[in-house]
Amino acid sequence: MAQSEILSGDDFFVGFSDREVTAWGGLALFKKMLDSMGFSEAVTTWGLPEPGSNRGYEPRQLVEQFLVSIWCGACRFSHLEMVRMDNTLVRLFGWTKAAGHKALVRFFHRFDMIRNEQVQGEIYRWLFDQIHALKSCTGLLF
Repeated sequence: MAQSEILSGDDFFVGFSDREVTAWGGLALFKKMLDSMGFSEAVTTWGLPEPGSNRGYEPRQLVEQFLVSIWCGACRFSHLEMVRMDNTLVRLFGWTKAAGHKALVRFFHRFDMIRNEQVQGEIYRWLFDQIHALKSCTGLLF
């Protein structure tokens, strides 16, 4: 890897690199928090709708990708494409490839009122059981 030093000090190094970078590098902390809470395992127990085809994306990835997109500033479904085009985020979260915004729209269309209430109840139960993990992330006392 070619790397040239521009400026350095006791606690930092500024330079050029040929490695991939992302404007959303801080999401590595978000990934660490989700991992410490057991998010990936919990999603599989929430009763999310499964993909309709063998080429569909796992519900876990779709939920994770939706959250990551929101943390990156997405406020419309079409904004979900910003995560899709960021190869560094795709690798960071361990996705083979990121889903397009239409895959997420199709996923959310599989929810009816009953399934929505069931899944929401599961998510809230899991989240409130994870308060202890959040405490170690935020430093707050509950």
